[in-house]
Amino acid sequence: MSYEIEDCPKPVIKAVKRAGGEQAKQWAAEMIRADEVGYICDAELEKLTQAK
Repeated sequence: MSYEIEDCPKPVIKAVKRAGGEQAKQWAAEMIRADEVGYICDAELEKLTQAK
């Protein structure tokens, strides 16, 4: 079931990644903090927070 949930935000994460910049890092960090489950797209969001 979690895989089905993860499919929903992936297009948004890809778009934010393409936009890049400091705002993308901040957005990803906020998404991680807001994730009450603790694992929804965690790898993708973590990579985005550490992007150059």
